[in-house]
Order: sequence, then structure tokens, then C-alpha cells
Amino acid sequence: AYGCQTKGCSYTIKSSQSTVTVFAEGFATGLTIVQAMPNATVVICFNAGNLEPVISKHNFQGMAVIAADNDWETEKKIGKNTSVTIKLA
Repeated sequence: AYGCQTKGCSYTIKSSQSTVTVFAEGFATGLTIVQAMPNATVVICFNAGNLEPVISKHNFQGMAVIAADNDWETEKKIGKNTSVTIKLA
């Protein structure tokens, strides 16, 4: 619902054969990744500002990938700028 808090919240689509975890910025991006990479575990973070809180609390094994929107043509440029600063350690 509009106006709900999303900080730290996520939706995970797990694959039992997963060797890679993809942290997706938005819901549509996450569903696209699920279709393109059916053996990946996809964690939908809902927005760019929520990537870091979700990744920092999430336990994952194997490789991790961040799938952020490239918002270079938008006024705020949220996704591209935010995802670059996140450390997966």
C-alpha cells in the first residue's frame, strides 16, 4: 500500500539449485531476473534506498549480484548512484 515502510523489507524467490543471489531494486526487475535466471535466488528490495538495509541483514551463499535500475535519464538518478556504494562483505 502507498506510504508503507519498506526499510529492511524484502520478498525472496528461492531456487533450490541456486549458486547466485540477485538483489533486485524493484519488483518488476526482480520478476524479469526470475524469468531470465530460473536457478538464481532473487531478493526483491522494492527501491534503491532499501538495497543496503536488505543486503546487510541477508545471509547468502555463493555469488551475490545487485540489479539496480539505471536511472541516468531521470531527475533523481536514484538507482545508479545508490547501488555503487554498497559493499557485499
